Amino acid sequence: MQPLSEVAVTPLRGPNLLLPCAAAMLSLPVPDWPLLSEPERRSALALDIKTALRLPDADGAWQRLSEKRDLAPGAYLARLIALTALGLQQRIGRKVSRYRGIQLKRSEPPLAIWEHFFVNEGAAAGRRAVALVDGIAREGGDAAARRALAETEVAAMREVLPDPVADVIMEGMTARNLPWRVFDRHWPTFEVGYGCRRQRLMTSMPDSQGHVDRMVFRNKFMAAAILREAGLPVPDHELVRSPEQAAAAAERIGFPVVIKPVDAGRSRGVTVNITDAEAIPEAYAFAREHGSAVLVERFIPGLPYRILILEGEVIAVARRGIPSVIGDGVQSVRELIAGENLRREEENLGLSQPLPMINVEAFTEECERRLAEQKLDLDGVPKAGQEVWLAHHAQRGRGGLNVDVTAEVHPDLYHLAKQIAKIMRCPMIGIDFITPEIETSFRAVPCGINEVNIEPALNLHMRMTRTPRDVVAPLLASRFPEGNDGRVPMIVAHGEAAAPLGLLRGALAAAGLRAGFASRDGESWLGEERLDLTGRFEQRVESLLYDPRAEALLFELAAADFNRGLPFDLCDVLLLPPGLPERLPDALRVRTQLLSGMTRRGLALPLDRFAAWRQAMGEPPGACILYDPAAGEAAISAALAAGHRVVAMAPDGADYLGLYHGALFDRFTGELAAEPGLRSEAALTAAALLGLGWSSPEVRRCLDEALRRSVREGAA
Repeated sequence: MQPLSEVAVTPLRGPNLLLPCAAAMLSLPVPDWPLLSEPERRSALALDIKTALRLPDADGAWQRLSEKRDLAPGAYLARLIALTALGLQQRIGRKVSRYRGIQLKRSEPPLAIWEHFFVNEGAAAGRRAVALVDGIAREGGDAAARRALAETEVAAMREVLPDPVADVIMEGMTARNLPWRVFDRHWPTFEVGYGCRRQRLMTSMPDSQGHVDRMVFRNKFMAAAILREAGLPVPDHELVRSPEQAAAAAERIGFPVVIKPVDAGRSRGVTVNITDAEAIPEAYAFAREHGSAVLVERFIPGLPYRILILEGEVIAVARRGIPSVIGDGVQSVRELIAGENLRREEENLGLSQPLPMINVEAFTEECERRLAEQKLDLDGVPKAGQEVWLAHHAQRGRGGLNVDVTAEVHPDLYHLAKQIAKIMRCPMIGIDFITPEIETSFRAVPCGINEVNIEPALNLHMRMTRTPRDVVAPLLASRFPEGNDGRVPMIVAHGEAAAPLGLLRGALAAAGLRAGFASRDGESWLGEERLDLTGRFEQRVESLLYDPRAEALLFELAAADFNRGLPFDLCDVLLLPPGLPERLPDALRVRTQLLSGMTRRGLALPLDRFAAWRQAMGEPPGACILYDPAAGEAAISAALAAGHRVVAMAPDGADYLGLYHGALFDRFTGELAAEPGLRSEAALTAAALLGLGWSSPEVRRCLDEALRRSVREGAA
């Protein structure tokens, strides 16, 4: 059977003519597979892939594809590849659902296109889908082999996932419908929002955080010194620069001790509960691998907790994941571990960050010591309900899961955490605290602050746990409060020819808005400044989208601008300029239909082409602003009866524009008799501004100012 060839996947950065979302696309030659022309085998292939991926098929997409007997082989294969690419993303926790598979002509290669969450994942999903479809088609009836193939491809998908800390923030921004971009999954610095509302986040740390504060936080020695001077419970420690200094420091502090790097995070290079000097050289070398210097610190017995503070308030507390199992009075510790790992394997279906397996082989010596402290070993049977600790140290690679204990924290610890937040002066911090009893005051038990993190890992509360707490939503709400979705007003103009937009730009300026403008002929402006932006349309647009000076955006699209997908997902107003043909061409209809689905406030289009719109695309999604300075009473009445608003000349024949809405007429502009050529452009401008939600007085003031300026410039 002929194999599927290696394919090149094309990323589409945003809404496009095939799917109204960011997507990936590939074209592929149809292999010479007998099964593609045999309905029974073809049907079985789709269901075999679904079963191998262990997908629930809640919307019935796989079942419907398996029942499609009338599809040409190429179209069927394209749909199968696209649906498999979606399924691979769903297996790693992505909420994606849109796809298409088409073959326009039998002589052309079929085209598969599928939604993706992130561009790396979309491209990988296409390549992995081709490999999985090809492998399962060859594998035949061995269900176990098919499942193994599927798990191999899922594992390959997880290799391209972003940093886990960044991943939860990306999903949170998407859920909030905030526009965002990141340049590299390995360096998760986000630009969130457009124009003057844009902010930067470095994972959970905002751009408002000062550089000096960052340096203090990243140096555990300095941070602890600040807290100790404030009288807070920080364990004794010393900064050392050799194994000999470390041994001497341990003797002074008193065993047991912890040895860790002074400036590393995520538990890298840490060795805990060192009880004698023999272990110090190895622990020192391990710490030195991960940091510029080494700390020797008094070991605090107890359990580790992460306290998360946002704007001075505690929003989550989690017990860090020391691996453990719960006894049932029947099974041995070894059997309990095996059962727990099986449960986690099932839970990991559909998780972007799977729950880790308990891997005792990775810490056998520590596990034996920890069990011995509880008078157990791996073959011992703990009592029913007894929590059996398997290690001293919380570390994901050992299989520990975090547990949310926010409701169990003693009030004194809440007050302590708030005091730390005030001292450290950061909007969001994570405090690592060790105590034997989180329900008991820190004043009553031996406990201490382990360290304070300026970039707390939010995935600790949302992914590495069976008790998730959403901590990304409050972080984003603190940066983008309710009513602020990070966007600035955006108008998009699209038609067969260029739109007259000079008055519209002038009216936005009269409103005090510095507008970014990209025209179809390659010009770019920001307010009164002409920008020397080169490159493709989407590159010029992105320069304006993320320019912090832009207070509004105005883009004029040409047909070619849709080829790579649009670089934005929503606009406020879709403006169709005058000169539309009476019958909308198919290509223009498809582009306009895409844009209308991206428009959240209003459509502004010529009244004399409204009938053509309705015939080509049906009723618009909401009320429109229809403009035509020469509109007759009959056309105006018909539009008003349909619930729309009309911008047209005054009913008494005077030379000024106004808004018809119901039985009312709101005057907009002063005399237009001197400049009759501006009537159509003035009507278009008024319609666009009304689409933004401006009031009639606002439109009148800004449009009049723009008209006066236009007349002055014309005279000059």
